[in-house]
Amino acid sequence: MNTGDSTTFENNQIYVSNLPTSEDVIFSPLEVKYRDINIWINLAILGVVLSICVAIYLILELDFPLLLLLSAFLGILIFFGLVLAYTYKHHEYRGYAVRQQDIIFKSGVFFRTITTLPFKRVQHCEVEQGPLERRFGLASLAIYTAGGSSSDLEIHGLTYENAMAMKSFITKVIGNSDEEE
Repeated sequence: MNTGDSTTFENNQIYVSNLPTSEDVIFSPLEVKYRDINIWINLAILGVVLSICVAIYLILELDFPLLLLLSAFLGILIFFGLVLAYTYKHHEYRGYAVRQQDIIFKSGVFFRTITTLPFKRVQHCEVEQGPLERRFGLASLAIYTAGGSSSDLEIHGLTYENAMAMKSFITKVIGNSDEEE
């Protein structure tokens, strides 16, 4: 059944065993300074929580048994120890890879996620810096696709230079793909 169209339709099968795996991708780690900042923030929060607990105890002149106070203090320290361990491990599992057609981001300690965002879907991207990020030369890259008000992918813990280079590359790629259509 020829309709006069000179193009031929192809729909060849792709075997999953022949596809590249995520292990083939070399992920770039986030900056260690970013992990360290998060650890220091958690330690500051611990200091504030302990200070508030001590202040409440002293102001209200509460008469708790020493064992109860030590148990509460130990519980708070254990909780923040777990938070710090999680922060450290979370940083180990996060990474990104920029390829010709897409960007990949992996994260997760308990529940692992690998997000691949094709550049064809990208509307725009932004480099963001908060005061702490600016102080330590870090930035975040937020990548937006059509139809959403929030970013579809946000990568924190990049050097400012890398974030700007990635933004420039992505902007160039999506600009070229607009011209080709």
